[in-house]
Amino acid sequence: MAYSLVSVSAIDVVKEAKENNLIASLGHLEKGSYGQEVIDLQNWLKTNKYYKGEIDGYFGVDTETALKMFEKDNNTFSGGKISIPTKLSMVEKKYKK
Repeated sequence: MAYSLVSVSAIDVVKEAKENNLIASLGHLEKGSYGQEVIDLQNWLKTNKYYKGEIDGYFGVDTETALKMFEKDNNTFSGGKISIPTKLSMVEKKYKK
């Protein structure tokens, strides 16, 4: 991974590493899941303009729909569940700005 000294600060690098660790550490999540991992997922989806619902820690229809939209945009089809290919696409998205 290469960073341009002009466009990315050390704070940005640390922030991205933290966000990517959250995404990379997500376990198996699907509709009906709940907890902090779902909150992390919802925050990531909201930050990337896929999720418009409330951050409530419940993986419901809105979270599933947002994840499916992300999967469609990134050619990663896991049926609205967190899978390894989906997580990899989410981590890679940070570097395609």
